[in-house]
Amino acid sequence: MSVNKLLWLGCGDCEGLKYFHSQFDEMLLIDSRHIDELAIPENIKGSFQQLVVSTKESLSIFKETNIPELSSLNIVGCFLSNFPGLKVENEREVYTKNVFDIVHDFFTGADKKTLILDIPDSQFKLLSVLADEDALNNIDEIIVWSVPQDSEGQETDDSIRLYLENNGFVSFTRGENFSGYNWVHFIPNPLFFKLKVLREKSIELEDKLKEENKKNKGLQEKYELLKQTGIRLESQIELIQKLMSFDS
Repeated sequence: MSVNKLLWLGCGDCEGLKYFHSQFDEMLLIDSRHIDELAIPENIKGSFQQLVVSTKESLSIFKETNIPELSSLNIVGCFLSNFPGLKVENEREVYTKNVFDIVHDFFTGADKKTLILDIPDSQFKLLSVLADEDALNNIDEIIVWSVPQDSEGQETDDSIRLYLENNGFVSFTRGENFSGYNWVHFIPNPLFFKLKVLREKSIELEDKLKEENKKNKGLQEKYELLKQTGIRLESQIELIQKLMSFDS
């Protein structure tokens, strides 16, 4: 019997769950707020943990805003433009949890793994950590709340899509809209890894060709040196023969 697991980072009130029709055998819901501050429906069966998810375990400053669901480690630029009254009301020290440890520990033993990523202030960085740890390839579906990400001072909603597509996923949407932003689904591209293997073989052959060309260049240089040496020797022999002929 297959085990279907859902990990939701930044679950909030779980309002978006109505968009996801899969039946999950296990669900782990994680949010920075305490469960008493959330309105998670009672019929949702899953365990809840109050955690602040980050790229590493560290003591950090969490910013609580006047709009609780937008509280985060970093204030997202697009929220400041969409919610001009957004402001930090309190800051508290938190010990963040490494995203890789959470993903690895929960998905161990799962046959189908679904990750919902709803932490707008650091979605790109979290995905980068998972990619660096080779943990993205084992996830069957990644669902991202497509909030524009800060990229070199400019907000863009394409950075997440491009990043995941470059790491072997294809994207699709079902028109699911939540608070003005779309949910984007990503599933593994079955052709990506074949292409990756071909690219690696191509690079390997190019390296061998360069090495052979380098060797051939060295042989050519040796040949030219021997050729020039032979020419000099022939000139010297001719000179000696002329001298000997003159003496006789």
